[in-house]
Amino acid sequence: MSLRLEKSLRDSLSQLPGADLDTIINAGITKLERQDYITRQDYISHKGIFGRVLVTVIFSAVIALGICVWLMRGHSVTTMVTLDVNAGFVLTANSYGEVLKVKGMDEAALNILRNVDYAGAGVKEVTGVLVSMSARDKYLTDNSRYILISVWDKDQSNINELLTDISVEANNAAKAEQIDPEVLGQNLELGGSLEQDAERLGITAGRLQLIDILLKYKPSYTLGQLTTYNIENLLKIAQAANISLPVSGYRTIDATQFSEQKTAGGW
Repeated sequence: MSLRLEKSLRDSLSQLPGADLDTIINAGITKLERQDYITRQDYISHKGIFGRVLVTVIFSAVIALGICVWLMRGHSVTTMVTLDVNAGFVLTANSYGEVLKVKGMDEAALNILRNVDYAGAGVKEVTGVLVSMSARDKYLTDNSRYILISVWDKDQSNINELLTDISVEANNAAKAEQIDPEVLGQNLELGGSLEQDAERLGITAGRLQLIDILLKYKPSYTLGQLTTYNIENLLKIAQAANISLPVSGYRTIDATQFSEQKTAGGW
């Protein structure tokens, strides 16, 4: 700081009026009649603070739980449908009936899936599309017109209605392509190693379930032989062995309770 500036400041300070202590002490003070948000200090008990925190935590937990339930319902598998039309498909769906994934079990199915967009679609509609595409690609024809639909649902009470709806959709899709199909429906009994064995063999679980039933009646065949047969040939084996299998009419068959009673007059 320059000497001239410092001298000027000192001179200015010396000319300021001095503070009079009596004046300061006896100065009039206006009483604050109403407190503002700064001077007001409301008492908040620890109990009140804890209550507010607890309510916030509970409210946040409810929201988080709701989000988790919504995500689980939308992304967890509650329904499985296998479709065999000389091409094998496995469809999985959530509790809303929306298809989560479609898996092709053989080259024919993989070829068809390249042209199918199932995002956000229902399991019934996707099954119908797959039947239509199979007909257009000649995997389903008048000479090879058998369709096997197998259904599993987490809620067992839904299976019959779901199987009927899907079977009707498949039937209508085939007829729209000028094919009069024969539809075989069955409850899919998941458990044990059925899915893993089907995956290893490269076929659907529904088709393997039918093969397992045939092997009980026709042990002269081997698993390796029957996995190479299409649905029509499997049904011919059942017919030759007089195994009662409801084919037309979208009827459910219980794989664990097959009747050994012969069918009069065949199918």
